[in-house]
Amino acid sequence: MARASLAVMGCLWLGGCVNNTVATQNTQLEANGLASRPPPRRVTPTAALASARLIIVHRTTSAAATLLLASPQALDPSCAPLGDIAVKVTSAPDHGTVHVAAGSAYSNFQPGDPPFMCNARKSPATLITYQAAAGYTGPDVAVVRIFFPDGHAPTIRYDITVD
Repeated sequence: MARASLAVMGCLWLGGCVNNTVATQNTQLEANGLASRPPPRRVTPTAALASARLIIVHRTTSAAATLLLASPQALDPSCAPLGDIAVKVTSAPDHGTVHVAAGSAYSNFQPGDPPFMCNARKSPATLITYQAAAGYTGPDVAVVRIFFPDGHAPTIRYDITVD
């Protein structure tokens, strides 16, 4: 059951970032100036994400903003972490920087998942952010692999447009 919860949290959050806008990005950021509210999300089927070799997420940001790419979590029903989440930047962006830091964020578990109640408050998370190089506008790409405690390790390509 923990494995299903990990897949839902990691993949739904990653897939759900697609609908994020510049307006919500700037209100999300709290830990070290990062996220305080969850972004609007589009739910993507967990099975499709869990079996995908590469997940592609399209994001848009302003040149001066810090973009929250993802905040993966692995939580038990009491909202305690199930273990460490490791992130490897497998392809760094050409026109910016990806940062990985410990922090906290709201989760996005489905009703019926054991840690669903964790959605009501922030829980420990690994924050993955992008910052464009000073003065840069245009497309950029970053690829990360996220290693969850249960062993699944999705690769996510972020196609980023910097306005």
